[in-house]
Amino acid sequence: MRDRGAFPSPRGYTVIELVTVIVILGVLAAVGLPRFFDSGDYAARAGVDQTLGALRFAQQQAMSRLRRIRVETAGQSVRLEYCDTALTRGTTCGGAGGSWRPVRLPQRAANRWTIGVPITSATFHFNSLGRLVDSAGSPRDDDPDLTVGSGRIVRLVGETGFAYAP
Repeated sequence: MRDRGAFPSPRGYTVIELVTVIVILGVLAAVGLPRFFDSGDYAARAGVDQTLGALRFAQQQAMSRLRRIRVETAGQSVRLEYCDTALTRGTTCGGAGGSWRPVRLPQRAANRWTIGVPITSATFHFNSLGRLVDSAGSPRDDDPDLTVGSGRIVRLVGETGFAYAP
């Protein structure tokens, strides 16, 4: 038989130590888990990324087709169409100036991107140089913004047609 001396060696945790650890873990879980499982911020960021992708795709299509591309945003979707005739400045698509046709999107059956979060309703036109123009083909002076989700911004640069999220 071994002599343990006056003080035996501890073999486990006390109840107070266990309760303290459980309380700390509970506080961390109460603060951290709601942020971890909140998908709203992720959905908004995904909506911004999809909107940027749709706008950049529209700009590329305008330059590769040498046609004007119309981008319409509404609800939770972005729709792309191209004018089936080459337009010059001052002419509009529709009637005698051609008609709007759907742009076939990669890996999609329709000409619409569904982004899953609300987006500002707006219409943009890209000319064959990839620049933003109005419906008559005149260059736009402004840099329009789209609000995606709960306050995230997508901005288009009027002179170049570049889309980015500031």
